This record gives sequence, C-alpha cells and structure tokens, in this order.
Amino acid sequence: MQMWSRIQAARLRRGGFRALARGGLTAFFSQGPQGLRRYLAPGRAQSGTDTAQDNSATSQPSPVPPAPGEMRGIAVVVHVFYPELWPELAAYLENIPDAFDLYVSTVASHADEVTAAVAGGYPQARVVVRPNRGRDMGPFLYLLQEFGLERYPLICKLHTKKSPHRNDGDAWRNDLYARLMGSRDTVRNIVRRFAEEPQLGLLGPAGHLAHYRFYWGANRRRVRKLCDRLGIGLDGLDFEFVAGSMFWCRGAALRKVRDLAITLDEFEAEDGQLDGTLAHAMERVLPLAAFAGGFHTLATDSAQGACNPRRVAATRSLRDYLFFR
Repeated sequence: MQMWSRIQAARLRRGGFRALARGGLTAFFSQGPQGLRRYLAPGRAQSGTDTAQDNSATSQPSPVPPAPGEMRGIAVVVHVFYPELWPELAAYLENIPDAFDLYVSTVASHADEVTAAVAGGYPQARVVVRPNRGRDMGPFLYLLQEFGLERYPLICKLHTKKSPHRNDGDAWRNDLYARLMGSRDTVRNIVRRFAEEPQLGLLGPAGHLAHYRFYWGANRRRVRKLCDRLGIGLDGLDFEFVAGSMFWCRGAALRKVRDLAITLDEFEAEDGQLDGTLAHAMERVLPLAAFAGGFHTLATDSAQGACNPRRVAATRSLRDYLFFR
C-alpha cells in the first residue's frame, strides 16, 4: 500500500500515468531500482540531458514582493535554462538605458552557476530556482504571481532559447533578442510607444507574430478552456500570438493572466514535447488575456497607433504567414 500511495502521489506530480510510466522506465533502465525509487520520491525527479529533464523541486524562502517605492519602472524577467547563453543575453540587457529590476528563474541543476553569473553583473537581481515545468512560461507565471509583476509599468520577458529541434535555433534566438533589445535606440523607441499608446499591451518582435489559424497545432482545446476561465469567448476573435514567447508588455496587460492563478503543478513534466502542452497554450492565450483587459498586441515594426478595437492583434496577409519563420 505504501508503494501504491507513492505511485499515486507521483502520478499527480508528473501529469498522469503515461508521463509517470515513461519517466519511470527511463529512470529504471538508466539508473536501476535506486533510480526508480528516486524518481518516485516526493520532490525528486530523474536526472536528464539539457533538453529539460531536470524537474527537481527546491526549497527556498517565500518570495517577498517589492514595495511600490522600491520598484523601478521596468521589470526584466529572464528564464535561464542554458547558463552558457547568459553572457549573450546579458550583453543585450546593457542596451536598456533605464534602471530596471531583474528577475531570473532557473532549475536546480544550474542554480549555483546561474546565481553566480547573474550576481556578477546584477547583484540586486532576484534569482529563483523552480522545478523544470512549463519551460520558460511556468517560471514566468510563478514570478508574476509571487512578486506581483503586473504592478510594473513595463515588463520585458526573455529566456535562453535554444530550440535544439530546429536547425535555425540560434538564428531565431538572436533575431528575437535583436528586435527587442538590439540597441539603446531600439529600447527607447519601444518604451516611447508604450507611453504614447495607452491601449498597447504586448509588443512582440517583428516577424515573430503568428496567426492562430495557421499555428493552432494541438492547442485549440486547451486555449478554449483557458479562455473560458478568463470569461472571454474565443469564437469570432482574430488574433496573433508571439512565437518564441519573448516580448515587451505593459504590466497591467497581465492582470487577467495573474487572475488565472496557474501553478507550476498544472504544467506537464518535461519530456521534450514540441506542442500541445500548457506552455504552448499559454503562449497563445497571452494576447487574449491582454485583450480581455482592454489591451492589444502589436509587432515592433507595426505602424504607430495600429491598435484595432475589433481585433486582438493587427493581422497581416496570408503570404506573410506562409513565409513566417
């Protein structure tokens, strides 16, 4: 009975019997009976490769949200799963001309390395170690809820994106970084747009907004359920989402997202999934949640004042989507 109880508890943590069985078999054949016992133990997971099998839970002090007087005008939120990419990302952060608060999430296996690297340039940064669930999206929602990030006037969301399943993963990441923080003028223009366009909620990198009709993938049902929780009808809405989930946004545009109160436990255990996870669904829900709060989503190359009250995001032609990278 004790073993069955342990299996039942592990099933809830891992996101179902199928994920549990797959991970358990991997742990058994790679590490033997002891590996399987460790896999089933509360708060532990199998070790894995850099494709994200580190699901270790960690014990940390409860986060203390900054007081309003302690907050700067910009919060930069970064998920660092690949520590070797931190220097590259940190170089782009130097293009933000204004003072900002830095929030960094990482996983247990990289905690020491990431903490030391971040502290070298940003000793006041808040570094949080979380289980590897939800890729960059799970930790982002955790930080949003625990630190009240929606109170910031502006947020820049980034992560050390590798996309090892794609041949152009490095080029994709570098293009995302460049369009969001490629120079000080780039950042100044973005900040100015938010100041001048009160309806602007999310600003994604040009060339990386994808129309839902062409990029539903295996996410339609889950997106609809999340929209039900948001209290908005999905039918009739015309929207784009930010592919790659890196963007600038107005803190207020995330209030509806915070209200969803999604926890890390709701995200699937990492298993190298390419589509159909809660993280993929949330990527598509972010502009919908912003729209529910009265905000719109645009690309960095969109015309000034392009917000359309009948659309979640300004849309482009079919040809643009056919050639979307």
